[in-house]
Amino acid sequence: MMEILLFGLVVVVVYFISHHAVMAIERRHGKPLGGWRSAWFFLIFLGLVIAAQLIMRALTGG
Repeated sequence: MMEILLFGLVVVVVYFISHHAVMAIERRHGKPLGGWRSAWFFLIFLGLVIAAQLIMRALTGG
């Protein structure tokens, strides 16, 4: 049960990090990304969730 709650917290943190990363990319690009914003968000979010899943699996020994 604790692992489920911890992973829920990780998803919220990953969402926050992904959102801010996409906003930083957009600021650096200098103009709105349009539809690419969703693609970048999905790729960053997916990468971070997979990394978190691997780290949690290694920490819990499962």
